[in-house]
This record gives sequence, structure tokens and C-alpha cells, in this order.
Amino acid sequence: MNASNEDPAFIPFTGYENQTGREDISAPSNQSYIIPLFLSFTFLILLLHKLWAVCSDRSNFLDLPVLNLANGDFSTASREWSANYEYYMKEGYKKYRHSAYQLWGPDGYVVVLSPDFLQELKYEKDEVCDFYSAAANAVQGKVKFLNMTGRVPVHALRSRLTPKLDSLMPAIHEELNYAVCREFPDCSDWTNITIGHILGRVVGRITGRLFFGPSLARDEDWLQTIIDYPENVFAAARKLRQLPSYLRPLALPFLKNIRRALYIHYKARKTLVPIMEARRASQLDGSEKPPEDFLQWVMEGSAREDNPTSFGRQAEQHMVIMLAAIHTSTIAGTHMMFDLATMPHLIEPLRQEINEIWNSCGGALSKPSLRKMVKLDSFMKESQRINPPTYSTFDRIMTSPKTLSNGLHLPKGTIITIPSSQVSMDQDIWHDPETFNAFRFSNLRANSNGNANNFQYPTPTEQSLHFGIGMFSSYHFLLSRIC
Repeated sequence: MNASNEDPAFIPFTGYENQTGREDISAPSNQSYIIPLFLSFTFLILLLHKLWAVCSDRSNFLDLPVLNLANGDFSTASREWSANYEYYMKEGYKKYRHSAYQLWGPDGYVVVLSPDFLQELKYEKDEVCDFYSAAANAVQGKVKFLNMTGRVPVHALRSRLTPKLDSLMPAIHEELNYAVCREFPDCSDWTNITIGHILGRVVGRITGRLFFGPSLARDEDWLQTIIDYPENVFAAARKLRQLPSYLRPLALPFLKNIRRALYIHYKARKTLVPIMEARRASQLDGSEKPPEDFLQWVMEGSAREDNPTSFGRQAEQHMVIMLAAIHTSTIAGTHMMFDLATMPHLIEPLRQEINEIWNSCGGALSKPSLRKMVKLDSFMKESQRINPPTYSTFDRIMTSPKTLSNGLHLPKGTIITIPSSQVSMDQDIWHDPETFNAFRFSNLRANSNGNANNFQYPTPTEQSLHFGIGMFSSYHFLLSRIC
């Protein structure tokens, strides 16, 4: 197979050629040494700067224990972070349940705070602790190979998409039927399937329908593009974190996953920008009513910015949102299917509840009818409690110094997180937390005194933190209402 410029893994080499066709045998002038010397000097400065940055990152400005760092061995600590992160969450929660500790990771120190401090932090704005930078850092690390910033799409999720879910239910239902018929194989007997792969495609079709309309949602090439994106982004980040921090910038051009992710950004611009331009033209002359989809809402929100986001940048932002939608929803759905496979006695009561509500509404599902599926909702929330998408949430980077109520001072630049997985297994909060109780939350709702909503699957609370909490609950909290 011949390499071509259209292959995202192909990087052409551009050299210097003798255009005269004759061998140049003249003696080099003194000026010929200037460029190599300059490049060497520049490289030396950059190397020294990186080494200084590494030493600076390793300076511990907080008087807190570092659980995974022994004898100043930062390399081993980084490997421990990657291999045994859950173990350190458990050990830290046992020892420092009401205080704080640190872990050393591939991107420096991370302060793991007790959930006791959430009341002081959850409503802080970006001027104090930044959600967006922390989210980008959690995915990519300190060396950014993609621009993952953008507030308009998150605002559109909250203010436009979520309130309209009831009116969008027919489209969701239609696309779900189409996706299940297309993705699940016909079978008269037991058939092996890769459930994570199939659910990823189902989630991709449903979110694609709500985000971009039916034509793109059913375009096989586009579907594969949005599915490939999270796989390549996470693979690139994982490979980068395996390298010493000072080598990561040098490795960027050589990682195929990064080139693939950048190519997908290019492909998103090539696909979505013409659609946005056509919409703008038809809406300006009044020939077309604005569609009710996420693409349109982001266009409208960006147009109201002081410095409107370009269509090309909007296309890239859509890929970032799709990364969150497909990845987290697919993982959650896969765990639920595995839980049902290992506990088949749960299938019949869940099916009975679904059939009863389905028949009562004539198959026209709505938000109110979905809320009546309390057993299904409880099963989903219990699956999430036992199989959390991440071991910690509420990632923030301090953009201003802050002193907590216990006197702990968090300097600017401090990375913080909360051990959400351990909160979900805390026996002081949950009865028999190690046991999977499918109807734990439906029973709690039935016995609640006016706070039944706190036990719903999509609702983040200080006892259920897997969707985050506060001003910037995670994308998955919003997207869980769809998928």
C-alpha cells in the first residue's frame, strides 16, 4: 500500500535538494555554522527549561502525606499511580477520611480531599477552582495535543438540550429502534457478541441523531469517526503518560493516535462546517426554520459570544462532547449488561416494570413515563455505585489560593479530586455496601421524606458523586438523561 498525504499516519519528509543537479564542492562559509549552533543552543535552553520544570513540579509545597511516593522514587510512584490507583483511593480513604492526602501521578501531585470539603468548593467559580482546565488535564495531561476548551457546548447541554428531552423522545425512540435492529445480530440461539462495541455504536447513533440530525447519525463513515475519536484520544494520553514529562512534547509528532485524533478534527471540520454554513445562509434569507438539534443550539450560543467561535472550532468542540457522551455512556451500559448476565433473576422484574409502563403509555415514552420506571432506575444507579466510571471525581485546578475550614491552604495551581468510589462503598453511608442490591435506591425512594429525587440515577449528591457535583456536574450527568 502506498503512503499518501490523505493517510493520517503518513508524515512526508521535506529535505533540501540541490536544484542545479551538480555536486556542490565549494567550501562552507562561516555562516553555514550559524543555524546548527542556533538550533543546538535553542535545544539546550528548552532542555534546561524542561529539567527545571520537572524539578519544580516535584517540589512539594503542601504538608500532606504522599501515599505512593517512597524514598523520592518518582518513576515508581508514577507507575503505581497507573497500576494501583484504586488501591491508593481505598487506603487513603481509610486513613484520611476526614482530611486530605496526596498522590504523585504522571502530571505531578494531586491532592485527594475528603468529601467533607465539598460544601466549601462545589459552588466555587472558575476564578477559584477551574473545572474546564482540570477536565482537559484529566484526559490529556499537562502536554496538550488537542484544544478541548469550550463553554458554549456545555451551556447548550444544560439550557437547551436537557429541557427539550421530552419533545425529543420520539426521535430518541425512533433512533433506538433503528440502532438495535441494525447493531444486534439476528439469532435463534445463543450468539457471541462484543457488547461494548455494539453499545458504543448504539450510543453513537442516538447522540448523533440529537446532535446532528438523522442523516449524519446514519452515515456509517461519520459514525465510525465519532467512535474512533475517544479510542485514539485516550490511547494517545496513555502512551504520553508512560514517558518522562520532559520527553512528552518531543513525542507528539510520532504518536499515531495523536495524528489520528487531529485527522478526525480535520474530518469534523470538513463534514460539519459546510452544514453550518448552509444553515446560516438559509436562516438569514428566511427560507428555513432552524432545526431542533445540538448543532443548531451551539451555533446560536456561539453567535452571542463577544468573540464568536468559528464554525471550524465549533466542529472540534462537538467532537469533545461526543468523546464524553460515547465513552462514559458505553462503559455504564456495558457494566449494566454484565450485571444482568451475572444476576439473571433481575431480568424478569425489570422487564415486567418496563412492559407495564410501556403499555400504559401506548409505547409513547416520555420523561414522566421514564420516571415511573423506579426499579430500572434503581438497578442502573446500583450498577454505577458498584462499577464506577472513575475512582475519583470533582477534578479541579485551583486558579486562586484558598484556605479550607481545617486550615489546609491550597496554593494556586493545586490539582484536587474527591475519592467518589470510596464514598459509594462507605458503610457509614450505605447499608452492606459490598453487596449488589438492585432495588436499594427504589426502596430508599419509597421510604424517603420528600427527597426521593436524591436517589434517582441522574441526580448527583454528596453521597453519589459519579456525575460530579455542583456548578459543573460532568457531561455524563447531562447525557445520561439521553442515553
